[in-house]
Amino acid sequence: MKKTTLLNLPLILFTITAIFAFLSITITACEGEEGPPGSVPPPRDEWWKEIEEGGEMYDYLRYKEVDGTITIIRYEGEGESVTIPPEIGEMPVTAIGIYAFRKTKLTEIVIPGSVTSIGKGAFRDNKLTEVIIPSSVTSIGVISFENNLLASVIIPYGVTSIGMSAFENNKLTSIVIPDSVTSIGNSAFSFNQLASITIPNSITMIPPSIFDHNRLTSVVIPDNITSIGSHAFFSNPIIFVIIPDSVTKIEKGAFSNTRLTSITIGKNVILEEDKFGGSFGHSFFVKQYNAGGKQAGTYTRPDIDSQVWTRE
Repeated sequence: MKKTTLLNLPLILFTITAIFAFLSITITACEGEEGPPGSVPPPRDEWWKEIEEGGEMYDYLRYKEVDGTITIIRYEGEGESVTIPPEIGEMPVTAIGIYAFRKTKLTEIVIPGSVTSIGKGAFRDNKLTEVIIPSSVTSIGVISFENNLLASVIIPYGVTSIGMSAFENNKLTSIVIPDSVTSIGNSAFSFNQLASITIPNSITMIPPSIFDHNRLTSVVIPDNITSIGSHAFFSNPIIFVIIPDSVTKIEKGAFSNTRLTSITIGKNVILEEDKFGGSFGHSFFVKQYNAGGKQAGTYTRPDIDSQVWTRE
């Protein structure tokens, strides 16, 4: 009998451990399914926990007062078209809060000229096809319009900061970034359909992944730029690029997965190398530029399959 008991002990311990593991997984899954009343189940990042609680109601808008101004903290209606009022209780609406309209199936939004800031994820995961950002806005938060259907947007002069992934994964075909913008986050316009862009004179670095996965065929970098971030123009059908003498560094993958056959570049630019080809991907340009003494000029090749670049 003693031998039988000892032989079964590992099996008993394994069974107990498995039961506790199952219970732990079940409890964790249930906790992730909670959310504000009437909301859709949140993803695993539990974004809804960042939405402010409390406040007062005006129509279907929940808001709070901050120093005599109004911040919209949550839309609790079912309508797909919303006009945000410029005032509530004779106080100006100046801010749209974190995730205020996220996942509310919006197809149209009117933002009043009283608003100065659009918060993190404010309109994320909706069906907006266009939006007019009033000239009063100075700050566009991270992921604020990510995952919509925006085909056009005008960023007014006066906006100073555009957050990371602010317009990622939309259908934008062109964008003009005004010279008032001094800060742009990574991936701000990635995964769109951009065929033309205007880079402002007010920034010195092109952020990583800012325009990756678009439809740009040519790029002219303004001479206020000193560095180009990693994967900034990754996966675009770019045929030629003009890089001014002001640029001193181009990070890895900046022009990878493109169709470049013409590159105009200054001397002694730091080009990063890696197993994927570095700053210009598998075009073999980085190795040739570095090996040739990093000379300025326009480098061309007959087609995208050629590994030989000729400096003019």
